[in-house]
Order: sequence, then C-alpha cells, then structure tokens
Amino acid sequence: MCPNLSVDLIAYRRHVGERLRTTREGAGLTQQQLAERAGLEKQAISVIENAHVSPRLDTLWRIARAMDTTIAELVSES
Repeated sequence: MCPNLSVDLIAYRRHVGERLRTTREGAGLTQQQLAERAGLEKQAISVIENAHVSPRLDTLWRIARAMDTTIAELVSES
C-alpha cells in the first residue's frame, strides 16, 4: 500500500468538501435545500462537506445536477 494514501485521501475529502460548500453557498442553497434537490438526506451533504466520507460517484452526480454544475467543477483544483 502507498504510504501517502491516507494523507491523499484526507486531502481529497477536504478539498471536495470545501468545493461543495463553496459551490452550494454560491448558489444560495442551504444543506437541506441541496439535499432535497439532489434526492439525498441533509446528513449526506453534511458529512461530505465536513470531510468525513468520500462521496460516491453517483452521489457527486446527483449533487452536481442539483446545482446545475458538473462533477469536474466539484472536484477540480482550480
């Protein structure tokens, strides 16, 4: 196993969580509103934004569609 895998995974979770929060807030949505639009529980949005889990691809897809953006925008480093 790669010794930096844990560090990389934590960094990825933080990055995605921050991008999600920034995008959601920029769209003027609460976690609850985004969850409802995406067909998810509010808790799902919260745990992603707080870097507790790595979101599954289908979850990212649902979130991106709910905010009229792309998965790439949610995970990009720019």
